[in-house]
Amino acid sequence: MLFSINPENGQLYALKTFDYERERDFLFHIEARDSGVPTLSSNVTVHIIILDQNDNTPLIVSPWRAQGSVVEEVIPRSTDKGHLIAKVIAIDADSEQNARVTYQLLQISDATLFSLDQYNGEIRTTRMFSYRDPRQQRLVIVAKDNGDPALSATVTIKISTVEHVMSFSETTELPIEYDVFTDLNLYLVIGLGAVSFLLLITILVIIVLKCQKPKPKAIKIPPANRNSVISRNSVISQRSSTIADSTLISSDAYWYSLFLAETRKGKVVVRQPIIPKGAGYFVSSIPRSIGPSETTDSRASTLELRYSIPEELENGALVGDLAHDLGMDIRKLATRKIKVTSNSGKRYVIVNPKNGKLLVNERIDREALCDLSSTCLINLEVMVENPSEMHHVEVEIVDANDNAPQFPRDEYQLEITESALPGSRYPIENAQDPDIGSNSVRMYQLSTNDHFALVSNKPSLNTKHIELVLKKPLDREQTPYHQLILSAVDGGTPEKTGTAKINVRVLDSNDNIPTFDNSVYKVKLLENSPKNTLVIKLNATDLDEGTNAEVYYSFSSYTPERVRQMFSMDTNTGEIRVRNNVDYEETNSYEMYIQAMDKGPGAVASYCKVVAEVVDVNDNVPQIVLSSLSSPVREDARADTVVALISVTDRDSGANKQVTLEIPAGLPFKIKSFRNYYTLVTSAFLDRETTDAYNVTLSATDGGNPPLSSQKTIQVDVADVNDNPPRFEQTSYTVYVAENNAPGASLCTVKAQDADIKENARITYTVLNDNNHGIPFHFQVKAQDGGIPPLSRVATVYIYIMDQNDHSPLIVNPPGNGTRSLETVQKNAEPGALVTKVVAYDADAGPNAWLVYVLETATDLDLFKVHEHTGEIRTTRRILEDNFTSFALTV
Repeated sequence: MLFSINPENGQLYALKTFDYERERDFLFHIEARDSGVPTLSSNVTVHIIILDQNDNTPLIVSPWRAQGSVVEEVIPRSTDKGHLIAKVIAIDADSEQNARVTYQLLQISDATLFSLDQYNGEIRTTRMFSYRDPRQQRLVIVAKDNGDPALSATVTIKISTVEHVMSFSETTELPIEYDVFTDLNLYLVIGLGAVSFLLLITILVIIVLKCQKPKPKAIKIPPANRNSVISRNSVISQRSSTIADSTLISSDAYWYSLFLAETRKGKVVVRQPIIPKGAGYFVSSIPRSIGPSETTDSRASTLELRYSIPEELENGALVGDLAHDLGMDIRKLATRKIKVTSNSGKRYVIVNPKNGKLLVNERIDREALCDLSSTCLINLEVMVENPSEMHHVEVEIVDANDNAPQFPRDEYQLEITESALPGSRYPIENAQDPDIGSNSVRMYQLSTNDHFALVSNKPSLNTKHIELVLKKPLDREQTPYHQLILSAVDGGTPEKTGTAKINVRVLDSNDNIPTFDNSVYKVKLLENSPKNTLVIKLNATDLDEGTNAEVYYSFSSYTPERVRQMFSMDTNTGEIRVRNNVDYEETNSYEMYIQAMDKGPGAVASYCKVVAEVVDVNDNVPQIVLSSLSSPVREDARADTVVALISVTDRDSGANKQVTLEIPAGLPFKIKSFRNYYTLVTSAFLDRETTDAYNVTLSATDGGNPPLSSQKTIQVDVADVNDNPPRFEQTSYTVYVAENNAPGASLCTVKAQDADIKENARITYTVLNDNNHGIPFHFQVKAQDGGIPPLSRVATVYIYIMDQNDHSPLIVNPPGNGTRSLETVQKNAEPGALVTKVVAYDADAGPNAWLVYVLETATDLDLFKVHEHTGEIRTTRRILEDNFTSFALTV
């Protein structure tokens, strides 16, 4: 485990110490989960970037030596000037500034004999050895990185000089050149010269032999053992048929260390950028993580190569052998489809897909590409396929002395009064050289004359002028004109020269030049000032009289053209006014170089600088940028749930740049700020059923006077949560059903509604406990939605069976339904005497069970009557003698 998190407050802790050289960044997800039922959660991605610290001391890998020991180098005593003694190579496991290593001589026996290149670590002789020089020299070199504080490592090199030196190559026969010189004893030379002419002839023969060189000899050494360098996973390229002026390696450990260099991306190429004539150079490509005792055939998928070439090479010139340096099989280049891309608009270099060589594609002008930058790099990405690989290549453009110094003008006109005193100085604009370093202007020379000289022939960093000084008074009557040639010489090889003519006209005395009150003027100018606004009125005074005291002003040639387009100069009054719109956001200050000259003969210019500092005006409205929007938002989201990430920028400065972001009141949201970033978070629970979307207007207002503001409206949708159960239109339903209904026929419809949407509102109905056989029937219907978890409600349904007249009355008295019944009545019965009572029963209910009795037929309809409700049959009168003795009645 690398990290832990506090589950309560979300604080993240590291469980180990990180090393930038091993781990650059970490990417992981953090899940926040609540304790609800069901639990809800959300994720966030955390990207942790490890920053490099200068915690690695430079490691000197060349020349190799045992811990604390001294490196010994043996060179011939006849070594020429510029001979390469050794090359110190140090690597630093850190990155960027912390990994940039420079070299310095800490101790040296003879400072006139050796020089050290501070960038590539090459130790070379600065002159030839003399008989007075000791045979052993001691050098202590320190390799220091660019960190803060800087870390360093040292190496001690003991150099011994011998009369002859033999060099060996690895298994391959290589021609080795060496010089054979005889160290003549000074006293012997003097003695031989004094003895006789014969000895003089002998000395001449010895000198002739000294100038001869033996033919190169090829020497083989025994095959390398298993631990020799040939078994290392190194690629060594000889770019020349000879190895001269380079330190030969006979130790396997030294050979390995010379080319071992570790980089962050897996491989590094160590190369001498500038190859002396007759010398070879090496390219080393070693996989990362190979220690002094490891061997491996694995290849890193990413390499970092660096080449150095001079500018102005012809098209097609070789930059480097990519295929070789990347360890690619040239026979498979066609299938690997090697390509080179650059982030610049031009394709300065291309790769030959057939042989993998990196070539110059078009003219490279270092000055146009990198201006005055000390380091000029072209960054390339090399892509190959099958398998896919990407490598980073840096091509360093080394400055060539391809530009001669050039003065701003070809001719300068000087008018000098004859009363000028010796020691008077006259400024001339410096020559300019687009080259840098030693190729830039090194010195100035003035043509031979009796009157003028240069104050200093060295260019100065503090002024843009070189000054002529008057050595001897002028005499207009004797010589009215002087013509001088001012030459600027650079430090290149071969050196280049630029010249300018200086025509000096000697005039009568106008011996005072205009003088400014100050050499530098600083003024403040409001942004967006109207045209013709006065910036400053300069005043240069001249102590002369008449036309010699009339001053006119102008911009000097060092005032950039863009500044001249922004401001105008009144040549007579010295007023500088606004010419075009001044925008603080484009440029916050302008520098103008002003020269003032009087109108007298022999006028000499005086100079001052005007710095116009633009004061910011609140003229830019805040810009609202919606970085992210989480919409829709769940309606049950807790307070402070992040809805949107917003950034607000204002191009103004100071108080005009201070911005506040607000939203309208009454919304369930609020703004939280962190520097110029804001988050829109929830401030209360949302209810989609009340409001399903919010239009939130973001208002950004700056702190200017008057303030400026801008608005941006975003729509935040509310996502539905299953928080509403289905609701029946009635809590209970009463249904009347006629008996004898058909099975499957619809009885009634129950309906429930759900305020949610989609699946949360999809309702299913279920009948519960329908085994009730009471009267009326009643049961429950459950309505359940499709949410997770589902919600439900129930309603009770009452079923009433409606009677139908499906039963005939059943006569229960007198017995014998459908048959005859015999009843007896006395003849002397009074009227209204009860004969019998017909009682009938109907199984139906309600009106269908109500019975009406009707006397349908009778032998004597006037003698009997039946009560329609009770069914009682009574006589209506007495029975007469002449009546029948039996009667038939049908009820």
